Formats: sequence, structure tokens, C-alpha cells
Amino acid sequence: MTRRLKKGGYTAALSLVAAAAVVLFNMTVQKLPESARKWDLSGEKLYTLSDTTKELLAGLTRDVTIYIVADPTLTDERITELVERYEEASPWVHAETIDSVLHPDQVTGMGAENNSLLINCEETGKKETIPFEEIIVYDQMAYLYYQQLVETEFDGEGQITSAIARVTSDVEKKAYRTEGHGEEGLSQSVTDLLEKSGIEEDTVNILTDSGIPEDCDLLIINNPLADLADDEKDSILDYLNSGGHVMILAGYTGTDMPNLEEVMGEYGIRMEKGLVADTERYYQNDLFCIFPEYGTSEIVSGMDSSLAVLVMQSGALAEKAEKSENVETDTFLMTSENGVLVTEEGQSESDSYALAMTGVKTLEDGEGKLTVIAAPSLISEYITGSFTNLANLEVFMNAVTWNFDDVTNISIPAKSLQEPYNSIVNGGMWAMLFIFVIPAAVLITGFAVWTHRRKL
Repeated sequence: MTRRLKKGGYTAALSLVAAAAVVLFNMTVQKLPESARKWDLSGEKLYTLSDTTKELLAGLTRDVTIYIVADPTLTDERITELVERYEEASPWVHAETIDSVLHPDQVTGMGAENNSLLINCEETGKKETIPFEEIIVYDQMAYLYYQQLVETEFDGEGQITSAIARVTSDVEKKAYRTEGHGEEGLSQSVTDLLEKSGIEEDTVNILTDSGIPEDCDLLIINNPLADLADDEKDSILDYLNSGGHVMILAGYTGTDMPNLEEVMGEYGIRMEKGLVADTERYYQNDLFCIFPEYGTSEIVSGMDSSLAVLVMQSGALAEKAEKSENVETDTFLMTSENGVLVTEEGQSESDSYALAMTGVKTLEDGEGKLTVIAAPSLISEYITGSFTNLANLEVFMNAVTWNFDDVTNISIPAKSLQEPYNSIVNGGMWAMLFIFVIPAAVLITGFAVWTHRRKL
């Protein structure tokens, strides 16, 4: 009896010690930041801030408040958790919740909207509203035809980081896209990324609008089907030679465009007469569907070489044989050494061909910058919407922001929700640990203890 009492007392004491240890451990863990207490097991890393966001937050010098304006009981936890990660990552970022049900007058007084994030910087007086529907994006077709709410994307980081950059910055840029030559419009994905980088987009017809607007910071000519008029050519060259920035996306179409080519030639770039194939880096069985290599330009200098870019039906560029001494050219996309130029007369010998180049002219006061991309498909929705793991849009936005010393490419693409973001396929090591390893270890330990006690 005495032996059983001692054994029972010993067990009770161990239980008390274990309980105290658990309480102490929980109290300690509660003092840790959210990021340390909650591991991001989501397949697309919904709550893991990218290096772009971390760099932006590290450079903040102005206070920013993120208001969660909604009914707290109905707010998606993914949104609130992501906002908490921002608050923990920087002492300049603060998060507050405004209950739109209990305090509707406060919501109205702040100029906020229900079910949204309000990003506010008092020092600049700027604020931006991000509706929840722009963070968690649903498949509109699924709802239209089947009345089902199917989540497709989570754009939390992209929207919040971009909004913080805009409300804390004094810099405002405007890009104009030309019209009147059968140009393509920019896809919604491209427009959203421009907006995220603080660049407002508008259109201009250089002939009917009496030239290029004075507030134009970047002129975009996207896949024209007809040549520039003489007056348009002169306006663009005057704009460039006054320190302007122009981006041309134009491949070989078989149509002569001498005025457009003259603009390129002024900045040391020549368009070849033909389409490019690559017998080494191609997609499936299409030699004209190319995975370009990165060149030497600073546009792609910091990019991971494993990130693929895909273009189709690309033209070829080359440095002009005779260019001005004050013009420097560089290449940022090119074929492998097994590239081939295909013309009406036949095909060339294997060589490396430039697909995207920059030309910079040193002026008396500043620089004129021209970017030429011989593959307009770089930003085609057909490609970027079908292959979400490509770096096409990142390269394009790098090329856009390369024109400005005071603008950084902070356009963070949305993260896909097409697959379960806690699935073992995408969960990685931590998912394996918590779903299989730990439960298995507990079961094996329990079975061993049970077997040992039966033998006593």
C-alpha cells in the first residue's frame, strides 16, 4: 500500500511539474511575435513577406496605419493575419480594427469603406482603400454560370505593399500609351502592376492631341500595326532628345515601318527583317516559342536565372553599325547561341539574337532612354494568364522602372488559390512534420509505454 502511495504521489508530482511547464511555455510563446508563433504552411506562402516588401518596410521613415474596416467576426482571418505580419515587420507600421457595425459614424468620418483596408499616412496626407474583394479574388465566370464562389487569387501582399509605397511617397509618375496605329491595349494584369508601382496609365493620340503631353514620364508604343506619321516620329524624337523615356514593343510583321525604325536607330538599335527561332531553348515542339536568356542589362541583373521568361513569334534586334558616340546600348533578353533568324529568303546560321534592348543617349542635361522589346507577347495575357510561374511581368516592370531613378519595381503578383494552400503537396517540410512525423512519433511512443506497462 505504501509503495502504491509513493508511486501515486510521484506521478502526481510529475503531473504538476508537467502542467506548470506547459503553462510557462504557453506564457512564453504568447510573448513571441505572430510570425514566430504561427508558421506559414500555406502552399503559396500567403503570410510570408517577400524581399521586396521587407526592403520597402526597412526603408520607411513615415508612420503608416492599416485600418481593418469591417465586422471583426466576419473578417477573413487570412487578411487579419497578413496585416499583423506587416505590423511586426516594421515599427513604422501600425494596425487598427474599426468595427463597422458598432462604429459606422467613425467609418464615414474617415472616408473609409466597409469590408476594406484603409492605408493612411498622416505626414503626406495620402490614403488608399483596398476592398477585400481585391485581396481575395473570385472566379467571376464560376459565379455567373454556376452561382459558386470559387477563390482564385490572394493579392494581399501586392495590394498592401503597393499602397504603403504610394501613400508614403512624394513621387507620382504617368505613362501614356499611344493610339492610332492599331496598337494593342495593356492587359488588366499589366495595368494593375503599373498602378502598384505608382504609375498612372493614360492614352494619347500624338496627331490629334497635338503632341506628347507635358506630364508624360513614359511613352509606351505597344505592338503597332501601322507606321508612325512623320509628325509623330519628330514629336517622339524631340521628346526623347529632351530627356524623355519611350518603350516600344514591336516585332517583325512584314510591314515596313521606316519612321518607327528611325526612332530606334537614333538610339543605336536596329530591327532585323525576320522572326527568331531557337533550336535549344523552346517550348514543346514550337521553335518560335522561346525561353530567352538574360543579358547584361541592369534590368535583369538581380533576377534569379532559374526564373523563366516565355515569348512567341519574336523579332530580332541588333546594335546599329553606325551609332552616335553619346549613345550606349545594352541587351536584357536574347536567344541561346542556337538562335536562328528566319526570313523570306531562308534562315541564318546559328547565333545569339537580341530580343530586348535599351538605348541611352547622353544629353547636355540628363539622358534620353529608349527600350525596345521585339516580342510584344512578353506581356500577352495569353501567356501570362496561362503560365503564372513565368517572370514575364517582372521583367517588363523592371524595364518600366529602369527609366526612373526614384521608382522601384514593387509590383508583387497575386498568389494563386487554385490549389488547397495547406495541402501536403505544397506544404513542404513543415507540413510533413506536423501531419505525419509528429503524430507517428506520438503513436509509437504511446504504444511503447503501453507495452512496457503491460509487462510490469
